[in-house]
Amino acid sequence: MSKPSSQTWQFLTEDVEAILEGLRQAEFDHLYPANPTLFDQFLAYLGEAGIRETLEEFPDPRERRSIPVRFFAQVLLVRPLFRVSSLAQLGPVLSTDPALLHLLGFNAQQIEGGFRANARCRPFDEEALADFAARIEPEHCLAHTLAVLKKLVSFHPELFAEASLLMDCKMVYAPAGKVSRSGRALPAVNLKVCVLSLLWKGEALPLAWLFGGEHEADQTLGKALLEAVLPVLGPAGVQELVMDAGFVDGAWLARLHRDWGLRSLLRVREDMDLFADALGQTHLRPVLPGEKSPQWTEAPLPKIKKGRRPVQRRVMRCAGLESWSRLGLPADALIVEDRFAEGELRHFVVAAVGNTEEDPLALLARWRSRWAIEEFFMVADRYGKLGRLFPCRPGFARTWVHFAFLTYSLLFLFDLWSKDHPLLLSATRDLLVILGGHYALIGLGQFTALLLDHHDVWQSKRTEVMRKLDFPDQPP
Repeated sequence: MSKPSSQTWQFLTEDVEAILEGLRQAEFDHLYPANPTLFDQFLAYLGEAGIRETLEEFPDPRERRSIPVRFFAQVLLVRPLFRVSSLAQLGPVLSTDPALLHLLGFNAQQIEGGFRANARCRPFDEEALADFAARIEPEHCLAHTLAVLKKLVSFHPELFAEASLLMDCKMVYAPAGKVSRSGRALPAVNLKVCVLSLLWKGEALPLAWLFGGEHEADQTLGKALLEAVLPVLGPAGVQELVMDAGFVDGAWLARLHRDWGLRSLLRVREDMDLFADALGQTHLRPVLPGEKSPQWTEAPLPKIKKGRRPVQRRVMRCAGLESWSRLGLPADALIVEDRFAEGELRHFVVAAVGNTEEDPLALLARWRSRWAIEEFFMVADRYGKLGRLFPCRPGFARTWVHFAFLTYSLLFLFDLWSKDHPLLLSATRDLLVILGGHYALIGLGQFTALLLDHHDVWQSKRTEVMRKLDFPDQPP
């Protein structure tokens, strides 16, 4: 249960007889219709979409596998749910689904007491979880994202048709410290993760990610990530990839366009021939009759909270430039010119490989959509604390971030999907009764019979019962 003010949780033990004895004395703490909660619906969605199957398939590098990998994966997947800003939507009861209550209760009991009675160690505690996660390598996380991605493409095909992808990298840091139980010193961990996201109505939805070392090049990670995911996403219909200058490689972008029909938008470096060629286009004048010179178009000013803000921004699209020799095919260029109050001009150039958009403002808007992934990174760092973790081993850091990204995406998709679909779980004829540290699901017929058999006790406690049920106590 939760207390909305403090958002603390209490695990309850199922004990039908204790609950029935309490009801015979008209004693209970809480009594609710056992209707599916938001949490129940979310877990049911994961089952419907096939995501829970992938938890069984999570790569397991352990030599001794006495604890099934799905238990670790379930705990790691559920953990971020208790940090979402909409936790209040879950209500005072986390779950009323019998199967889920048994599943969560089983996990909680094993975390507390271990798998074996009278065992000297507790094999499913946080130390066991840390030991499992410490063995996770980048390829394990990538393999699981691919398994999930295949399920999502199959379950949500409409999201991927003609979709745009965003790709960028972020750092993950865990400070040096000691493991609380063993006292072993841990060095600081610095990782880089390359994230490929789906752009959906201005939001970045992480789909797949690949971890690397802190000094690994963005381009190296990006190439390996796309090589793994495009066999899944390409046939699904994705059409565009938006990136920053760290992924510039003409020959690679040409292959993406040739092999997958993927258009690319990315900022080019100032030392590239395409940059100079594009700026040179702004000074051209028509030489043939009827020929038009390139035209600037006024553009909205960027939203800059800190630093200098230009007083004017304008853009120009130059089509079919052939100065990017490694690309080997013509590319459009979007030139962005910012003018500042002191008269200073600054330019940057965005290459559009395989471009079909003629409107420079629309092209600028598509380029600016890449900020959605930056905003996702900021949310992950601010609320999920994923930029700076606690002292841990590299494998644990990868696992922690992997499941945080995954839960974020699944919650997003669940919210999107549930708006257009009926509830997966229907209302039941059971009541969820809680007394002390116990709970039970009591059938409505059984409860009614018990109430009639002990009506004198219930009548004697009428005022207290009505108060607990949050009903006004009106005369019969």
